[in-house]
Amino acid sequence: MAFSLGSAGCLLGSYKGFKELRELGLISRIPRLVGVQFDACAPIATAFAKGDARISRFTRKPSFSTTLMHEEPVSGNLALQAIRETGGVALAASDDEVRRAMGILGETGGIFAEPAAAIALAGVLRLVQEGRLKPETRVVCLVSGTGINYKDAAPQRGKLTEPISLQRIHAMPPGKLLT
Repeated sequence: MAFSLGSAGCLLGSYKGFKELRELGLISRIPRLVGVQFDACAPIATAFAKGDARISRFTRKPSFSTTLMHEEPVSGNLALQAIRETGGVALAASDDEVRRAMGILGETGGIFAEPAAAIALAGVLRLVQEGRLKPETRVVCLVSGTGINYKDAAPQRGKLTEPISLQRIHAMPPGKLLT
């Protein structure tokens, strides 16, 4: 399951819920958790990549979005631990990767997402591109915010269509996707 990471509360809350469902015997395992941050402000992804047990304060850089820019996220250390415990990954996405994900969500799924919501898909697409996730793998991305929250998202909006699959995204001609 893929999440945007700002303060990391959504990922951590979901992890807690999955743990409780497992303890109740309603699920057999907790899904791998994927957390994605903008590379302009990526303290959790940086700590994960370095193998650090704790996050360090991160000085943000310019980005087309100001959301998710938590230089020292309050739940960062706990989220880092949860990601590792589930065999997941934390990574940072570029502005261009997020814009592409916004376009894909609009074009193929009819989802009008703000950058902070589309970033989860951007991370999943990177994992597929790097061969770390097979295109046929079932992935749930938490798309947590509407494009109405971000005025520049309007060109990325789409219309309602059938569910998105990674195979469908990869089959689209490059010119069809908004970049």
